Amino acid sequence: KPETVLDVSFAPENMQRTAFTEKVSNTISYIIKKVVAQNKIVLFTCESIDNRQHARRKLFDKWFDKFSDSRIEKIDVVIHIDENIEYYSSMLINSAMPGKDKIVTQFFQQASELSK
Repeated sequence: KPETVLDVSFAPENMQRTAFTEKVSNTISYIIKKVVAQNKIVLFTCESIDNRQHARRKLFDKWFDKFSDSRIEKIDVVIHIDENIEYYSSMLINSAMPGKDKIVTQFFQQASELSK
């Protein structure tokens, strides 16, 4: 079992659209790499309050590809709690983490249970 599961959230305070700079993406990448290297799991869900969760997912996918690290696996799920909204969630996990396969299976099961 992992000692810690972190839930990461980032958004502008006033919910106005802002451009994320190179510094922001570098900082987020650095933090994630440090956390996952310690065999901790990062879970994130793209905010849906303004119906821009798909754009957020694409941005994070772009960052993940740009800063790719073979030691980190990204497991994606789409959760349908409301028939009109898709919730994008992901888990970042160390590729060599003991018990990783069981954790990934549980992540998929939880997402399936949440979906209608």
